[in-house]
Amino acid sequence: MRAVINRLNRAEAGRILLYAGLRAAAIFIPLTARAPARMVRWRGLFLAALDPWLRNLLDANSRSARMADGCDKAFIRASHKILAAMPDVRQAKAVNTALRNFEHSKCVERMASHPNRMYMELTNACNMKCPMCTQSTMSGRRTFMPMEIVEKARPVMRYMDLIHFVGCGETFLHPMFREILRAAPSRTATLRIITNGLLLDQDMSRFVVEQQLAELWVSLDAATARTFAIIRESDQFGNILDNLRLLRRIKREAGSEHPNVALNFVARRCNIDELPEFIRMATDLGAGAVNVGYLQVYRRELVDESLFYHQELSDRMMRQAEVVAREAGISLYLPGFFSDRPEIAPASSRAAGKCAEPYHFVYVRAEGTLGPCCVNDARLGSLAEQSFDELWNGTAYQRFRRVVNTAEEDLHCRHCMLEGYKDIHEVEHHLKFVDQQQRVEDIDYKSIAGTA
Repeated sequence: MRAVINRLNRAEAGRILLYAGLRAAAIFIPLTARAPARMVRWRGLFLAALDPWLRNLLDANSRSARMADGCDKAFIRASHKILAAMPDVRQAKAVNTALRNFEHSKCVERMASHPNRMYMELTNACNMKCPMCTQSTMSGRRTFMPMEIVEKARPVMRYMDLIHFVGCGETFLHPMFREILRAAPSRTATLRIITNGLLLDQDMSRFVVEQQLAELWVSLDAATARTFAIIRESDQFGNILDNLRLLRRIKREAGSEHPNVALNFVARRCNIDELPEFIRMATDLGAGAVNVGYLQVYRRELVDESLFYHQELSDRMMRQAEVVAREAGISLYLPGFFSDRPEIAPASSRAAGKCAEPYHFVYVRAEGTLGPCCVNDARLGSLAEQSFDELWNGTAYQRFRRVVNTAEEDLHCRHCMLEGYKDIHEVEHHLKFVDQQQRVEDIDYKSIAGTA
């Protein structure tokens, strides 16, 4: 370090030392402080004022800029170590949350904080092949997440508020599922599983009750066996209902409220008429909530199933569903009404109203690759090759954060189906044609017409 500084003139060396000192103060003092609010003030002072000013000075000299970049990397590595060494997990989570929120507000590309939500795809194999799912378009061999990948993801789990076992496959199929769930941090994070319910037999039901799994979401999509067969090409509707009744009985016998059960309903033309009855059925089965989302169409033959082309019908049935849910005393999540016009959020900053996923979320796929969200197929490196921290601040992740809320964002982002990030009045929210490698077709989706 001294030899390098000797090659710089005094002004350059002074700027480097000043930058390094302030950078260290901006990370180390907050991380050792007990109050997250104090950490935000220090981090905010640096990022909002000093960092841009100093970088403008350093950009004039490439050696200075490289040294500043090296300082950033070293201090961020140190901050990760300090967070990991905090014995009180809740304190570490509080500091991490405050730091992450501020980094997101400033749209930084290299992060000293960690995400707080994780989707873990234990397998992309499934015991169903529903036509509307990406299972029907995926090619290649199915994978079960190796335990080595699980272990490499484990250190960052301490910062999670939610660990969601979900993906393109059926979680219960993983041969080591029980060991993975037992080892997950259930005391400091909400653990949630999405399943199609086929494997929710007596043994599995007893296991999730004994483990006090927080949430179990069952994807059902229909209130009748006929509609279920159309949507999922399966005759197992009755068996799944029996499994849910069995789970309800086992919970009652154990005197347990967990897992909290929710039923999922992907709304489309052929099932929207059944939504009110679906809510009544969910109540009878012991579910505490119904989650409704719009179908996103991956295949051309399903275009007319999109409620984008049946907006009046969709709104009418969802408003009826609201009434039924209130009467039944069950929680109901709806994706929005087409008749409600979107509000224009104030553009007070680049991050306002924009995608937060590459800052707050990570998707760990079965083969070990990391994704920025649950609907974008981007691969931002693999845990089979690098550590989580190396990937989280790697070149791919930094570039994704740089372009995600700009005109350079990729096609998956332009077809985002996550509520809050995409206007349901835009057809791109509903249509996203993909090939067997999950690549999005770059076409004019506005020219596609459904049959209203």
